[in-house]
Amino acid sequence: MLTIALGVMVVLGGCQTSNQSSNNLYGYDFNSAKITFQVSGTTQGESRVVIQGDKKRIENKYISKDLNGNQQSGETLTIEDKDRIYSLDLVKKQGISFINPLFSELQKLTPEQRKARLVKEALTAGLNSEGKPVTLEPSGTETVAGQTCQIYKREYQEICLWNGIPLKTTTELPLKNIKIVSVATKIEFNAPVDEAEFAIPKDIQIQEVNLTQN
Repeated sequence: MLTIALGVMVVLGGCQTSNQSSNNLYGYDFNSAKITFQVSGTTQGESRVVIQGDKKRIENKYISKDLNGNQQSGETLTIEDKDRIYSLDLVKKQGISFINPLFSELQKLTPEQRKARLVKEALTAGLNSEGKPVTLEPSGTETVAGQTCQIYKREYQEICLWNGIPLKTTTELPLKNIKIVSVATKIEFNAPVDEAEFAIPKDIQIQEVNLTQN
């Protein structure tokens, strides 16, 4: 349930706009941003995203219920430092580190190709029961945290995407009694960002993994 609700926020692509002036690979039209999310429903909590150029920090604090109604709480942190990603469990004090293949891929693309690739990445929805890629269809717009975002829908999920960033995600699985809504409540643009935001906590045991292995 946590993955369904919060995982989409980890995939923060970017879209280059006509007024885009930043120099990062993700094509944001801002130098930095701080975004606060509220999560409600079967999983409840809050998330905070900090973006500075090609670096990102995504922290999640949550309480969720399993199918038996048992509650569990957690706190996770993801750091994207250019070509490397750190995925950390702050409760268990452990995590993994791996190469971000998207970073090197973007370096080989033109700005327009990057735009298309990043939108596709943000809307990645896995495979259906027949093993075919799931496509999210555009379906109107909505204003979230003062920004107009494009709504994309599929069978059990709705994503409102702005600048390559999911500002609102609704996941509903009625047969499993699951409904989770993650929505941005505040966005600060070009605010000062302390470099310490992207530091790895010293008390975390990190294992290096190779996700490109077959």
